[in-house]
Amino acid sequence: MKITARLAIPALILNILVAAGCESKTPRTAHNAPKQGSYCTVQFRRDALGAAADLPIPPTTGSISGASVCVTGKFSRMDEDWVILTEGKDVETWIPRSVILLIKTYSEEPP
Repeated sequence: MKITARLAIPALILNILVAAGCESKTPRTAHNAPKQGSYCTVQFRRDALGAAADLPIPPTTGSISGASVCVTGKFSRMDEDWVILTEGKDVETWIPRSVILLIKTYSEEPP
């Protein structure tokens, strides 16, 4: 019995230490994200815009029936819920990740 008690206490302590070390104190961020400051175009999911249809729509089209289906700007940051683009000095566009179809990046400012 003494041997079992001697093994149980260190095992309990080890479990507590491992469990405590598994919790992250920092917010989760996206690891696969465009380079900060790069120009990009964010294409919205068509169903999120009310544009879902039986017609084939190219994923990189800029508009459907005159309505814009994308936003272009400089990539600022991304977390598990949002993609943030900047335009100029003071304008940020926050886009919910749940409505994004794709993100296209450019090495230079797009035309």
